[in-house]
Amino acid sequence: MDLTTFYWVAKVNYQELKIEIDKTLHSRDMHAHASHILNYPQFFNQVQRAWAVWASGKMSYAKLIDDCFGYDFSGEMPNTLLNAKDNITEHLCARLDNVTIENRDALEVISCYDNPDAFHFVDPPYINSDCGHYAGCFNEQNMEDLLKLLEKVKGKFMLTMFPLPMIEDFANRNGWVIHRIERTISVSRTRRKQEEWMVCNYDNLHGKQISLF
Repeated sequence: MDLTTFYWVAKVNYQELKIEIDKTLHSRDMHAHASHILNYPQFFNQVQRAWAVWASGKMSYAKLIDDCFGYDFSGEMPNTLLNAKDNITEHLCARLDNVTIENRDALEVISCYDNPDAFHFVDPPYINSDCGHYAGCFNEQNMEDLLKLLEKVKGKFMLTMFPLPMIEDFANRNGWVIHRIERTISVSRTRRKQEEWMVCNYDNLHGKQISLF
């Protein structure tokens, strides 16, 4: 309900929501207040609840809604919050008009919407990591179930995950393409580099190689 509440307020009471967002500081107290609102929504109005979704998502560690307060030593996070205020525009909110929001098991969603013209962007949590606002823990069995489903989809998919032997086995078996990307882990204080895979069941579209970015 949190995201749908945010969307509803953005559509019918955008100006009041924007006022709340504009007066938000990168503050541990404000982050704690946003978490309190999300935990006890029945005591707050719709605008306050919508603001809490935005504030918690922007100020929480790794941008996980209702996670612990995120901070750094370079001043980058306050700047990110400032830029996020400018990005909350009516045009951006309007982009949700053509979006369908689901709240159920990902395998059910993929199966429901799969067809030859579908494109599935599959970005699961890291295995055995804290799933944040997801329910439960995503483990190796969940990954195997996901890969077995992706073997059967009619549409095209791109799966993102760190290097994993299980994924490589499925890729070799099915002729999937693994694009190996080195990226910076932004939630790390040392900003270390890590390889990440983008796994696709296609190599090109319309007879020519496509760019990933």
